[in-house]
Amino acid sequence: MQPLHSTRMLDKNTTPESVILQLYDLGIECCQKKEQNKATKVLTELINALNFEHGEMSILFCKLYQYAISMVHIENYDQSIYVLKEMRNTWEQSVILKE
Repeated sequence: MQPLHSTRMLDKNTTPESVILQLYDLGIECCQKKEQNKATKVLTELINALNFEHGEMSILFCKLYQYAISMVHIENYDQSIYVLKEMRNTWEQSVILKE
């Protein structure tokens, strides 16, 4: 199995926040192309990136990712795209506020 990041170059200035944004973008792209296995891998990577020490927020994100995976598995890509876009926008706004 090839790592997900192999299709995108990461430079030394890449931040963890920007990697998450890239994963969202890749997940959206995979869903748009109806690439079930790749979309599932991306969503699984997003789950693996969660820090469960942050409690309820991480649990909520995990549930949303799991929901998106279930939508991918029944080929409801539009719903998965919606979830990923909303979460991406929220993440991007939190990164902007952090700066």
